[in-house]
Amino acid sequence: MWPGQIQQFRKFGEDFAMQHKDSEYLGEVEEELQMAVLEAIPAERYARRLRERPNDELQTAVLEAIPAEKRVRGLSPEEVLGGLSEEQVTGLRELLERRGGS
Repeated sequence: MWPGQIQQFRKFGEDFAMQHKDSEYLGEVEEELQMAVLEAIPAERYARRLRERPNDELQTAVLEAIPAEKRVRGLSPEEVLGGLSEEQVTGLRELLERRGGS
């Protein structure tokens, strides 16, 4: 290997390391910017977006982030039961009977 080639490899390694460091920093900056934008969007705008695109993966991600207890808190008993299968209703009935009997 020629001395000039060794210098080229060293320089290439330094350049590569700097590019990697810059891309890592840019990734952090991008994430911070995204979070700042999300925090600035009013909740009603989020809600409107979710209503307009009900099958969107954003809706699924938001729902998965909310605990089940909070998701059903605003629902009437009819709304809660309306989405259950017969098997689930039977299981719920048995649970309520055990709870009432204790």
